[in-house]
Amino acid sequence: MNYKYPHFGRIDQLYPNPHIMLGNDIYWTLKHDGSNTGFYHDEDEIKIRSRNMDEASFKDKVLALSVSDKIMEMMNHNKENYRSDFVVFGELLSKGKSPTGLKTFEEDDFIVFDIYDHSKESFVNFNQLCLLCGPFSIPVTKLIGKCNVTTMDELYSFRDEMLSLTVGEEGVVGKIYNKPKDFLKDNYLFVKEKHFIQKPLKEKRSENRTCEQPQLDEGEVRKCIAKVFDESSLVDFKDTKLTMPKIAKEVGIECKQQNCVNRFNLFQYYSEKLQEI
Repeated sequence: MNYKYPHFGRIDQLYPNPHIMLGNDIYWTLKHDGSNTGFYHDEDEIKIRSRNMDEASFKDKVLALSVSDKIMEMMNHNKENYRSDFVVFGELLSKGKSPTGLKTFEEDDFIVFDIYDHSKESFVNFNQLCLLCGPFSIPVTKLIGKCNVTTMDELYSFRDEMLSLTVGEEGVVGKIYNKPKDFLKDNYLFVKEKHFIQKPLKEKRSENRTCEQPQLDEGEVRKCIAKVFDESSLVDFKDTKLTMPKIAKEVGIECKQQNCVNRFNLFQYYSEKLQEI
């Protein structure tokens, strides 16, 4: 089966905020400067795709590499023995200047950076990636670091260290293989950060296991109170015991959707609304 490799952005571009990364194991791997390529099963045939095309224009170049035979052998082995339908993603490193001009390759090469498992509708984690590729001598991308942090300062600090440790490369990719928040569409979360260097594995875990979250905007609190007001009779809205739980529920829903916390005094805002009516 075919599968298109997802597009993803920087930490700062995450929705609803970057804080959704906190409290999760994040694997930081090298971002290679090449052409995104995928191997996938089309019935009994294995085909080669590019980032946006089901059939890559450079497929013959990929198939000429000895590693391609190893990748297809691994895919067929797992499909025949374990009914695993994989899409193997990697970077084609073409001879000559790399796309960004950062590197020059002496010959065509290929390195695997992800495997998507259709049976689980998810990417295999980094350790599984290595275990699948290792027995077939398939090269995999380098693991630069790993962290699990609970504050944004720690996250950005570790990100900066990963970037400062990869000179001459395009950058790093941070990968969370398990869905960090229920409201996210995908059951994984990837980010890419550009700036370069390379170093052995580092691991960091916060002693404080409570994840930092931003404050819900004051305007959102007022909107929640207005919603409860619109959905209540005037008599019911003036009944504190009846209305305050409804307001707390609406604010809680909004906090969950925006990955925020509320530290405002809801009764104070409710009282202000009562004075307006």
